[in-house]
Amino acid sequence: MKTHCTPEPTVSRAPVNRPAGWIACLLLPALILLATAACLDTVDPPESLAWEGQLQPVIADDVEPNGDVLISGSVGAVTTGEETQIGIGIDEGPTEAQLGWVFLRGTCAEPDEPIAPVEVFPPIATDDLGQGELTAVTPQRLNRNLTYAAQIYSEPEAQGDLLACADMERVELG
Repeated sequence: MKTHCTPEPTVSRAPVNRPAGWIACLLLPALILLATAACLDTVDPPESLAWEGQLQPVIADDVEPNGDVLISGSVGAVTTGEETQIGIGIDEGPTEAQLGWVFLRGTCAEPDEPIAPVEVFPPIATDDLGQGELTAVTPQRLNRNLTYAAQIYSEPEAQGDLLACADMERVELG
């Protein structure tokens, strides 16, 4: 009759290199903090924000309208995450034109710097009815506490005469 025996474990007499107890005591709280921070890092994405405005013709005080077409239209901007999408539409404007535009901080009465380089805002091409629209995206987030405006110019690259401006109003997204 055979019996199965488990062999005795071999015991080594070599010294064991264990981290000192105080190192483990220091590392354990740090690891717990990191694990807690990882669990708490489930922050909701930044809220989406929106602005809208109506383009109003800009007429210099010393100039009388001479039959030129006055621009009307609307502008909308939505910030989602870390980018902003800006849509602009011209309902009435000069026919078959290339109009420059810019979206900036401030108001029509007190404009500040554009939110992005002019290259971000391609010219708006109007058709034979004087209508045109486009959307531009800028990789930045608009600030809920600032004011913004959009300006339309007679020439591409936001140059020439200022033809229209829209003060942007922040709207609640539903």
